[in-house]
Amino acid sequence: MLVFSGWRYMLGGWAIGAGLAVSLVMLEVLPLSQPLEFRVVGFPGTHNTGFWVTIGGFFSAACGLMAFPYLPSFHSDVSFIDSACIHQTDPVLMRQGIQNIGGFLEAAAELRVLWSEPLLTRLWCCFELAAYRKVNPTGRISIVPIFREIVVCQLFVLL
Repeated sequence: MLVFSGWRYMLGGWAIGAGLAVSLVMLEVLPLSQPLEFRVVGFPGTHNTGFWVTIGGFFSAACGLMAFPYLPSFHSDVSFIDSACIHQTDPVLMRQGIQNIGGFLEAAAELRVLWSEPLLTRLWCCFELAAYRKVNPTGRISIVPIFREIVVCQLFVLL
């Protein structure tokens, strides 16, 4: 959910960090210390490289993503996460949460579902989808594949 909501801040942070690193390298404030030998169309060459853009982009993107929840936003920052808001071990508290879930679903403008393959095989997930549609017929249901969040995080770490 953090990547889904904060990707703009992550991308903006990366652009600022990478742009700043490129500017500092071009102004020769940061040194290029790693010689890279290459051969293009039979002509050998050497070029100095550095890791400043990669490091600057990575850390500034991570800072943008981590700072996102604390920055002013035009979106509501209120969320109901069922596994966190409905007690998972105490049967009395679980029953109270289930009995009162209709109020949360009715007040929600959108139901965002992180989809995975076993989603519709679990009775609880089908119940939540049906309950949301029943108590909030004009509400929006967004089904987002969970693998998209995982792939974005893996690419961010690997690149």
